[in-house]
Amino acid sequence: LEKISTSYCLPPAAAAATTTTTTAVAITKNMVFKFGLCQSWQIYITSTLLCSILITVNSRTENEPLIYTKEKLLKHCHIFCHGQLLDAVQKSQLFKDSKHFVDMSLQYNLRDTLRAFEKIANKSDKKEIENFVSKYFNEPGTDLEICTPPKWKNSPDSFKKIKDPYLQFWAYKIHRKWFRLCRKVKEIVKAFPDRHSIIYVPHPFIIPGGRFLEFYYWDSYWIIKGLLASEMFEAAKQMIENMANLIESVADYYDATKDKTFLLKVLPSLEKEYQFWLNHRSFIHNDKHLHQYYVNISYPRPEAYREDLELCKDPKQKCGLM
Repeated sequence: LEKISTSYCLPPAAAAATTTTTTAVAITKNMVFKFGLCQSWQIYITSTLLCSILITVNSRTENEPLIYTKEKLLKHCHIFCHGQLLDAVQKSQLFKDSKHFVDMSLQYNLRDTLRAFEKIANKSDKKEIENFVSKYFNEPGTDLEICTPPKWKNSPDSFKKIKDPYLQFWAYKIHRKWFRLCRKVKEIVKAFPDRHSIIYVPHPFIIPGGRFLEFYYWDSYWIIKGLLASEMFEAAKQMIENMANLIESVADYYDATKDKTFLLKVLPSLEKEYQFWLNHRSFIHNDKHLHQYYVNISYPRPEAYREDLELCKDPKQKCGLM
C-alpha cells in the first residue's frame, strides 16, 4: 500500500518524490498515537496506518502549486489509473497479476495510443486487446536499468567485528544482494514522462525485489537501515534524496553520519510533509490528534483492478466504487 515510485495516479500505492513531480507527506515519530500495545504493534501502526502517501503529478511548471486536487491529478491518468482502456485490459485477464499492466510503458504518445484503442471494434475480445497491448506497450522494467550501488564496499569494516561465523556469513550474503536489487530510472523517462507510470528520480535506489520494480515507503525504511549497516552511506543518502520525505530514514541517516548539512537541506521537505498531514489527513479522536492514511478515489486500484472488482461484487462489502 505504500508504493512510492510508480504511477501518476493515487491508489493506495503512490508515487516517489522527485524535483519536478512531488509533494511529500508523512508523519513524525512523536505523532504516533499510543494504543497501549507492545512495541512491535506501535511500529506496525506507525508504518502502515499512519504511513505516507505522496501526491504526485507529471511535468509540474515553476508556478504550479505542489499540492494537487483529485480533479487536476486525474488528467494524467487516462491509461494507467482509470478509463475504458485500463478497464478493458484488466478485465481481459491478459496477465495473472493486475500490477503487470500498470508497470508497462507506452511505445507511442498518449494521444496516439488512446486513438488506436478507440478503433478496436470489440473491446471485450481478448485477442484484440492482446494485439493492441503488444503493439503499443513495452514490458515492465524496460524503463529501468540495473546499476551498481554508489560507493560499493566489498567488505564493510563493521562486518569484521561479528564474532559468530554464521552470522558474519549471513551479513555478507545480505550485503551482496544490493548488487542484484539496485535500479536507476532511465533518462528516457525524464524525456517522455507521459509514456511511463514510473516517475523519474535522479539517483539509484534499492527495490524490494520480486514483482516490485519500484521503491516503497515501508520497505525503503528498512532498506536504508540495511545500507547503513553495510556502511553504504552514499547509497542511503541518494535514496533519501529521491524521497526526502521519509522522516524516520532521515533520522537514522543523521544518527549514523552526523551530516548536519544534508539534514538542513532536506528539512524544508520534511516540514512540507508534516504540514500536509496536519492540513489534509488529520482528525481528533478522544482528544488525541491522529493522522489517517487514505486516498480520495472511488474506483478500483489500478495495480489491483480485477481483485478490487471481485471483492466489491459482494453486497456486504462497502467499497464505495463507482
